[in-house]
Formats: sequence, structure tokens, C-alpha cells
Amino acid sequence: TWLTPFAVAVHFMPVAARSHGTLTARPLLDEFPEPPKRRESCFLAYFRDKNGGPWLAELAKQHTVFVYGGLNDPPPGVILRDFDRESFRKDLTRCSGVVASAGSNLIAECVLTKTPILALHLPNDHEQALNAQWAASEDVAMAGPIDQPDLNLVSRFAKRALAGSFRSVDLDGALPPVTDQVSRALSSAIQSRPTQETPSPFASMVSFLSYFSSPRSSDTLDQRWEQC
Repeated sequence: TWLTPFAVAVHFMPVAARSHGTLTARPLLDEFPEPPKRRESCFLAYFRDKNGGPWLAELAKQHTVFVYGGLNDPPPGVILRDFDRESFRKDLTRCSGVVASAGSNLIAECVLTKTPILALHLPNDHEQALNAQWAASEDVAMAGPIDQPDLNLVSRFAKRALAGSFRSVDLDGALPPVTDQVSRALSSAIQSRPTQETPSPFASMVSFLSYFSSPRSSDTLDQRWEQC
């Protein structure tokens, strides 16, 4: 980003940019059905690495658990579903909560549909660890390391999700979609472009590389070096 004064930061929570020229946006997500006033006593699960089975063992004894994307070692009672966007959208909005890897897009979908998530991450996956902790700090999630199954944490999450005690955030109203913000950033970049008749040889990366690969660049640099 050091090559341009304009940037678009995509996030799953309403955030404000600190630097001038940076715009914040929400991901471009699918349309979701309107969540029912009362959620069903079921949970949706998805794990990027198919490694979350131990987290679902006790949960599946008491509640219906739909698992998308498969599991390496599925515990008894879980319902494995083939990944289908329509089915996933319906389950996400009707279930009381989600137990899943802490990917930013899935967290954004949960925030958008006001569905709490137990966001899990590998110890060395720093991006997902940050996602999980950030979402937990905003009280739209609970977080934990996926390699250390914590039945007490699962139980506390399920109890809160069923009670509807997590924070509700209007992400759709708080941040514009990324497509809108990219368009705004491009317009700002075009408007701020210099209008001089003779463009700088470094006006773009292509011209920058072309300049230094041309025969005359060597002579010009030698002359400037002698002037120094």
C-alpha cells in the first residue's frame, strides 16, 4: 500500500480508518433470509481443516448440529451436509449459533445475520486468532484454540446463544460494501492525479520499470550522479 495514498480495508465489524485516504468496508456477501424472531435449538459448524470434531461431541448429544465441509473424525449425532449455498444460508439464519474456524468472511456472515459464533483457531494461525479475539472483544463471539477442546466453553457458548445474550451489530447499515468503497477510492485517485502536460517518468510502475530498462536511463543517472 506504500505505492498509493488510497486504500480500502475490509472488516467484519464497524471500524473507522486512522489514516487519511483509507476507506473501511464490509465484505461483499450473499443475500440472506430474514432471521426468524425465535431461533431453533440447532447449531451450524464448519471447519476449514476438518479438525473440529472434538468440539462438537457434547453439543451433538443435546442439540442438532449441521456440519458443512466435512470432518476428519465426526462424533456421533452430527448431521453432515454437502456444501450448498442455499442450504447453508437457511441454516445460518435459523440456527442459534455457529461453531467454526475463525475466517473473516464467515464471521462477517454471522455478524450480518446476528448469529453468534464460537470462533476457533490454530495456535500458529495468527490471522484467525486475531479475528477470533476481535470478535470476542466485541461480544459477538466467544473464542478458543481449536487444538484444545474445552467442553465448558462450548457449554457456556451454547447457553448464551440459546438465550440470545450476545451483542447484535448492524453491519449492513454501518459499513458500505467493498465494491462501493473501491469505486470511491478509484474516483479519488483519478481526481487527485496530476494534470501536468509532461508526466513524470515514474507516473506508474510500468513507466518506472520501462524508464530504468531504457538505454537513456543509464546516461541520465550518470549525469545526476556527477551533479551530486
